[in-house]
Amino acid sequence: MAINFDGVNSWLDYSDKIQELADEVKRFRNNFSLKLSQEQRNTLKGHEEKLGNYAKEIATIVGTELLTQLQPQLDVLKAGIEKADRFLQNFNSTKDAISAITEVFTALTNVLRLEN
Repeated sequence: MAINFDGVNSWLDYSDKIQELADEVKRFRNNFSLKLSQEQRNTLKGHEEKLGNYAKEIATIVGTELLTQLQPQLDVLKAGIEKADRFLQNFNSTKDAISAITEVFTALTNVLRLEN
């Protein structure tokens, strides 16, 4: 199963840019704090916090979507590990052990091969 990463990097870049903007607002507020009124500082701080929250929300949504897409592969990996564990606990031959390890290796390879 291939994971579809279409748009993921764009959304993560967008999130990074929003966080950079939040950081710039903070720098501006700190650099000019003596020239700004308390109301202006508070307004800028509010904008900074909102931008940071937006960036985190986007990153969280993207991460959740990726984990959702990975879940079937993770389930296959878990099943393979459980099967290998049962084999290794009760294996009757080296062939059984190698077979179980091969299944885990194959499942792990599929999880790590996150192709488009």
